[in-house]
Formats: sequence, C-alpha cells, structure tokens
Amino acid sequence: MKYGMLLKEVIAIIHRTNDNDDKLVVMEKRRNYTDEQIRSLTEFQEQWFESVIIRKE
Repeated sequence: MKYGMLLKEVIAIIHRTNDNDDKLVVMEKRRNYTDEQIRSLTEFQEQWFESVIIRKE
C-alpha cells in the first residue's frame, strides 16, 4: 500500500451531460484548483464531451 494516496482528496466531479461516465477530480490535500484550472488540465480528455464541474458547497 502506498501511503501517499492517503494525502489526497476528491475536490470536484466532472459530470458529463452527454455521456454516462463522470470523472472524479483528485488532488493533494490542502491544494485547490479553480474550475478554470481544472478545465485547462482536463481539456484534452474532455474535449469530446459536454460537462459541468460539481463541488460541494
């Protein structure tokens, strides 16, 4: 078991509105990205899908 995985958390969900395969956005704890940064970092993979980024309030 790698202990580094314990230091990560789900910060958002990319909910694909035209597909049935949502994606979790997992980052190191105490690190946060804006929605724009998440879009930029996932653009290549998500370019074929329509989606919304969901975060807990």
